[in-house]
Amino acid sequence: TMWEWNPTPPETEIWKDQVPPRFVRGLQNEGPNVPAARWNACKEWREKEKIDAILDEPQPHYEAIKKYYIHGYYGRSKDGRLIYIEQPGLSELNKLKETGITADIQLRHFLYITEACWRVLSPDQDSTIVTIYDLQNLSISDFAGEKLELFKLVSKIYQAHYVERSGDICLINSAFWFRMAWKIISPFVHENTRRKIHIWGSDYQKLLADLLGAENLPTNLGGTNALSLRDSHPERLILTHVREVIANQAQQTEQEKK
Repeated sequence: TMWEWNPTPPETEIWKDQVPPRFVRGLQNEGPNVPAARWNACKEWREKEKIDAILDEPQPHYEAIKKYYIHGYYGRSKDGRLIYIEQPGLSELNKLKETGITADIQLRHFLYITEACWRVLSPDQDSTIVTIYDLQNLSISDFAGEKLELFKLVSKIYQAHYVERSGDICLINSAFWFRMAWKIISPFVHENTRRKIHIWGSDYQKLLADLLGAENLPTNLGGTNALSLRDSHPERLILTHVREVIANQAQQTEQEKK
């Protein structure tokens, strides 16, 4: 795959006069007027939060967030879907707070990488993403407080405004307590989402490789690809763009001083 920074127009421009087919597909069962109503709400949200311009917005905390929170796009699965990996239990989330990175800053970061996903890395209107959540080292206490609030907010935004974008969701290294909790929570999860969720323990490697292809997974997740998540092509592409925008801003500020 060629990875290049060449964003497609935002959805609001692509679907100026109609409801995106994804919204129709994902929401028509909820009522004939639901897709259009939800698309209107999405357009209002995008305008209010300035989402259409987010990829040109300087991200001064990007590298610090990447350093202390392991997450990112790795490559494509054997059927061509983008693979996203998140490893909160192996991250240093307390350092985010120490460096002054608030939940609001993290949320904006999440929106930034999500827009990079759908406008640059995987711009096809019908493409979906495979998510790998590594639950290693997480305990019940991690599912509380600010972390949980941020997770709930991000999930809510994703379900509201990125309709029909989730493919398989693989929860790996899940502990016994998590599987028990899931039994209680799962009836409340939307059936469409529930069907996509795989909950695997520490013996996930073969299952994950069968689903996505071992050559498309890093060695630390049982794959055969020597590239680390940080050095993946999509991650390097986004980082280069982030740095360019910041450099351009600095240059502009300099010129304005003159």
